[in-house]
Amino acid sequence: MYRRLLVAGLVLMFSISLETFAQENKDQKKDTEKRREGGKGGPGGMKNMAIGKIYGSVIDKQSEVPIEYANVILHRVKDSSLVTGGITDKKGRFVIDKVPPGNFYLKVQFIGYAPIIVPGIKINPRSPEYNAGVIQFSPSSLDLSEVTVTSEKKLIEYHLDKKVVNVEKNLAATGGTAIDVLKDVPSVVVDADGSVSLRGNSNFTILIDGRPSPFSGADQTAILEQIQASAIETIEIITNPSARYQAEGMTGIINIKLKKKMSQGLNGILSLNAGTSTIIPGSEKLNGSVNMNYNFGKGNVFFSYDGSTRKINGWGESDRTNTLWDTINNQYVSTDYKQWSQTFKERLNNSVKLGTDYFINQQNSITGSVLYNSSKGSGNDNDYSHSYNNGLTTDYFHNKENEHENDYSLNYSLFYKKKFDEKDRELTSDITINTSRNKEDNETLLQYYLSDTITPTGFPENELNNTDYKSYNINAQADYVHPLDTTARFETGYKYSNNNIDMDYIFNTYDYASDVWDVDSNYTNHFIYNQQIHAAYGIFSKVYNKFTFQLGLRAEYTIVNSDLKTTNIKSNDEYIGLFPSVHVTRKINEQNDIQISYSRRVNRPRMWSLNPFVNKMSPLQYRMGNPDLKPEYVNSIEIGHSFSLPKIVNVNSSIFYKQINDVIKHYSRLDSITNITYSTSKNFTNADSYGIEMQADGQIFKWWKIIGSGSFFRTIIYGDAESNTTTTDNFSWTSRLSSNMKFWENFDIQISGNFRGPMLTPQGQMKPSYGVDIAMKKDIMKEKASVSLRVSDVFNTQKFGIEQSGEGFTFNHTRKRESQVFYVSFTYKINEGMKQKQRRKPQEGSGGGGDEGEMF
Repeated sequence: MYRRLLVAGLVLMFSISLETFAQENKDQKKDTEKRREGGKGGPGGMKNMAIGKIYGSVIDKQSEVPIEYANVILHRVKDSSLVTGGITDKKGRFVIDKVPPGNFYLKVQFIGYAPIIVPGIKINPRSPEYNAGVIQFSPSSLDLSEVTVTSEKKLIEYHLDKKVVNVEKNLAATGGTAIDVLKDVPSVVVDADGSVSLRGNSNFTILIDGRPSPFSGADQTAILEQIQASAIETIEIITNPSARYQAEGMTGIINIKLKKKMSQGLNGILSLNAGTSTIIPGSEKLNGSVNMNYNFGKGNVFFSYDGSTRKINGWGESDRTNTLWDTINNQYVSTDYKQWSQTFKERLNNSVKLGTDYFINQQNSITGSVLYNSSKGSGNDNDYSHSYNNGLTTDYFHNKENEHENDYSLNYSLFYKKKFDEKDRELTSDITINTSRNKEDNETLLQYYLSDTITPTGFPENELNNTDYKSYNINAQADYVHPLDTTARFETGYKYSNNNIDMDYIFNTYDYASDVWDVDSNYTNHFIYNQQIHAAYGIFSKVYNKFTFQLGLRAEYTIVNSDLKTTNIKSNDEYIGLFPSVHVTRKINEQNDIQISYSRRVNRPRMWSLNPFVNKMSPLQYRMGNPDLKPEYVNSIEIGHSFSLPKIVNVNSSIFYKQINDVIKHYSRLDSITNITYSTSKNFTNADSYGIEMQADGQIFKWWKIIGSGSFFRTIIYGDAESNTTTTDNFSWTSRLSSNMKFWENFDIQISGNFRGPMLTPQGQMKPSYGVDIAMKKDIMKEKASVSLRVSDVFNTQKFGIEQSGEGFTFNHTRKRESQVFYVSFTYKINEGMKQKQRRKPQEGSGGGGDEGEMF
């Protein structure tokens, strides 16, 4: 340690000596003028009094590790003369005292790193101190041939306000989609159907690069299945967002950040993946992607393409018992229905993105991009249903459905950022326009049979429905950050969103007599939906001793208009919501931090939940929306604690409580005459949810690391007399464990398992689910490429099950998609991490800003 300190001191003294010697003649010529100025008010005058202080810290840009013994030298702007200097301590911090008034710049140097210039430093009696912030060092291209810098990201990075998953470290998602990535994310559960929930609730918001999703799809699963894992850089889980974020999403936000490299010159990543079911032949899953970037100093051009084709098989079975009162015989009569289904789906996705960053100057930059996504799908579904009475078959039918689907979406994005001379002061604005269209044709052939299950009762019922779903969305926002001093700042912003949906659904039945398709007006509907939101927010942040305070308030004015043109039923609603947020962080010591946070959020009914028209799902299952649905509001409180012993163990825990008003849940009722079950959504009274969540990772040996997480929560949904539902009290849990092993150099093995306990619904419960994945990765070609192998759901146990009961019926249903899949993947880095020989210029203005102006 002392030897390193001596070397750093000698380097600093040598640097100062050289620059002093080079300026000696120039300084001698100025001596006479300085002596003349000295006669006016003392030596050098008041303006040369050493009254100032400059401080900051230096870290490695890639690993974010503090750099000790870095040289920090202060120069005058006027003539580049050296004034003074210092050396960073073990925490990367430096302080330069007794700085005279004037305009200066800092030059920061360290062996193996490119020098950094920090300009714009002003010291005067009104502003005697200057905070240079966090200065981020990048490895020098000149020294890379001799100095090796290792910076390995963690699979999961824990912050008090969010969790960040580095997807490239998650071998269990290789060759998959965003759905596969989320299976290994703390707080998130993915069931066998691909449905995602956050802390046991599916009401959350998906953002792509911090903005609403540009991909087409009417539900979250459809959106997530279009994003390949190879295109994702990180996933952020924000369970208690501040007022800066939109208030939509009861349990929080899942922000998916796509890859976009910013390295100098041309670089990129090529990825090829192939998978097939180990049980069902002919279920290929192929994916190829390329991400390219060219940085030319003043700008950056990026391009990506992603293509995939996936074949998915599935099956399901249902048991339902209807128990109704027989008024003739004065007794209850039970009828049993058993249904078995087999499904097959095939989908082809193509996604192309082109964009550019242009740095107008050091203070102004602009980014523009265009994203085109297309998707084609087809599939078939065969349902076989038996009806039993006293053990004898009374009815049997076969329902066959063929579907064809074509989707496309086009997204335009423009982003502007302005940095001011004052540190951390900035203005950003962006606008995104997204158009999408989904056309789907479903043909259904329903054949009834006699009780022998062989003899048809007549011609099959032939139905054809055509869906034309169009959407047009605009989002525009502006955000401004203004530092009040070195320990406080104020943020404000405005956002406007306009969501337009036009869904035209035509239901046709085939007339065998006339050999034509007739439109059935009973099930045909044309629904137009528009939602506009005007939002404004303000946030005040302050650091005081070891505390960080953040107080925020967001106001959202919502306008909702819907028009069911088929029946000329119109609905209009508008309301204002206030959404405060409070975050308080206390740094106890170097190993412990604690945070207490509160936020209010909203879950607005989706378009599908509001459309009152009946949708015929199957002969015995109908679905409809509820135009009288109200938004549900949640008040969320969370206490988080973080404990860290670097390179040994990290433990993060949180206690959370949510109070929910006007809970929205699915509700089913049985028509005793037709034996058809109708499903809809309705507002229940209130609900309380609370629990504890823990995540930990530990380095067992140098080659073995374990990551574990668990969430235990209780949800109470209070009963509703109108819908004849009782209070349900559910205690459930989720857990996952990941074992990461590196037996040999450049060879990794990962085994991960997850479990979700049973979860109650207002009319029953979801059954537990669990599964285990295994993956391995080998770096080849001098770490320019890698080969990965993965098997998902090794024991083939993942499936979805639900039990329900209501007035006159009980229902038990199980569904399973093929989940045991074998994947092989190849990734090649184009100029990624290569030791380039070109000499780079010192990085102007790389210090003082940190992470996009984040000062806390």
